[in-house]
Amino acid sequence: MDEDLEEMATLRALKRGHQPNPMQSQPIKLTQYTGSSNKNQDDQLMKIMGISAFGKKTARVFDVEEMVKQSIGSISATKPTTSHSDDEDEHPTKINAAEDKTESNYSDVDDEIDRDEINDESEDLESKIPTFRHITLNHGRKTISSVALDRGGGRIATGSFDYDVKLWDFGGMAASLQSFRTVTPCESHQIKSLQFSSTGDKILVASGSAQAKVLDRDGMEIMECIKGDQYLADMASTKGHVAMLHRACWDPFINEEFMTCSDDGTLRLWDVSNSKKHKTVIKTKGSDGRKTIPTTCTYSKGRRLVAGGCQDGSLQLWDPKKPLVRPAILIKGAHTKGSDVSSIAFRASGQIVASRACDDTLKVWDVRSTTKPLFVADNLVNLYSMTSCLFSPDETFLATGTSIRKGKGNGSLIFYDTTHFNKIQEINLPDASVVSCLWHDKINQIMIGCSNGDIRLYFDPLRSTKGAKLCASKSTRKTDGIVMNVKPVVITPHALPMFRESKPKNAKKKEDKDRQNPIASRKPELPVTGPGKGGRVRSGGSLSAFIVKNLATDHIKNFQEEDARAAILKHAESAKDDPYWIAPAYAVTQPKPIFAEPEEDESDQQEKKKFKP
Repeated sequence: MDEDLEEMATLRALKRGHQPNPMQSQPIKLTQYTGSSNKNQDDQLMKIMGISAFGKKTARVFDVEEMVKQSIGSISATKPTTSHSDDEDEHPTKINAAEDKTESNYSDVDDEIDRDEINDESEDLESKIPTFRHITLNHGRKTISSVALDRGGGRIATGSFDYDVKLWDFGGMAASLQSFRTVTPCESHQIKSLQFSSTGDKILVASGSAQAKVLDRDGMEIMECIKGDQYLADMASTKGHVAMLHRACWDPFINEEFMTCSDDGTLRLWDVSNSKKHKTVIKTKGSDGRKTIPTTCTYSKGRRLVAGGCQDGSLQLWDPKKPLVRPAILIKGAHTKGSDVSSIAFRASGQIVASRACDDTLKVWDVRSTTKPLFVADNLVNLYSMTSCLFSPDETFLATGTSIRKGKGNGSLIFYDTTHFNKIQEINLPDASVVSCLWHDKINQIMIGCSNGDIRLYFDPLRSTKGAKLCASKSTRKTDGIVMNVKPVVITPHALPMFRESKPKNAKKKEDKDRQNPIASRKPELPVTGPGKGGRVRSGGSLSAFIVKNLATDHIKNFQEEDARAAILKHAESAKDDPYWIAPAYAVTQPKPIFAEPEEDESDQQEKKKFKP
């Protein structure tokens, strides 16, 4: 009984790790139990089996080799706490060396397996990016600063540094890939930002001016924001922006509201129904409390946060449900001070945000812990203050573009996976920078606006729907060749004169004859000279001038031929019988009218003087 208790205590201590395994200090040579075994072998077997004695019943059958393997495994997992002799340590050392070699082999195999799994995973991810085919639209020769697609993916709007906004319709666009309308909404101001509303019926335009505009989907103006008073120091007291705009974006849930950011150091929220004053104003301030310029702005997808990136390198996020005096989350020094933050993109949860800046970096942040970014990609050249960064529709990828100087290398669009932030794919564009990019969730196609005036649309024939596939499937219309209707000449010398065709005449004689015919030669009508005829007047005057001139000429001619006194006295009888104007007034004072006698001419008076008797 005491022996059993001691063995149980030894086993418990072994499990707890207080004492080394007895098998480690005393190597045991085991043999299969038989009826003719001696007493020592029986004792060793009983110790292994944990029993004190054999009874009359038949002993159980054990797999001794399996038990030995389990014992060796437990020995390798247990660290020895006491020293042993050289003879006792010789065998375990060999076991540990073999195990170390096995473990190293296993680790190498695991590394190879992990590497293969990562490669397979990257290949699977790369196949999800719709970049197998593409078409190219040409906007012009200047940089494409913004691209936009409506909610259904059927209409494109592109804005450029050439002040124009072009509209493209996939359904009505032929294989020539021409836009159906070009408008200049902001006169001589570069287009900075374009975005369709959530319903697709309006386009928000931000340009280099201080006034944002809202167009309908056909390019007609609906609303223009008011310009503020630039002589007021407090930007909250003005009704609108007073400096150049950088970006404008729609509210993801309220179709009639949008946000703009400007060089005046404010973000303003607007309502389409009220263009005379902003709805809310947000002032951006740096770490020193002074005004800083916001270069980009956006909403989170759940509208939990309003974000702005500033020139001091900070990211400022406000909660619309709280007062907008101070940012709810402030990431100081997110990017290099003095570099413009070109784009901000949120994941659907609103907790992960990516930022792109002109300090050639792309960073990913967790708004719950802003002390350190989750991921940083550097050496991504950025020469434009509107370079985009975006998450894919399923949030598997993070993409951004790179810039080049003219004639120096290739621009590219780079994709990273959002799990390990490994580079998955890179699309190179020869001699062009990638400025604006968009990944549409409904048609699964990628749009890229380049610095050379081209717009590239990438799609997958299997995974993408509609959009660019409608245009790529159309073939160019074949132009017919030149068709000449030549009348055949049949020569019949023996035909009767009435059926005989006349011989072709000289072409010059025919042209001279047609020249004499005003109808055949389409001779213009010559200007009329003289008084005019047939409803036409002579050149140099209008019809009214001609009529007035003739009336005046006839009146003067008649006035010169008729005596004025006789013309008046011919109405004397009728005036006497029926006086109306003058006679009633003198009826009492001068009932009988007295007329002046006609005066003699001076020539008659001189003649009378000569012949005076």
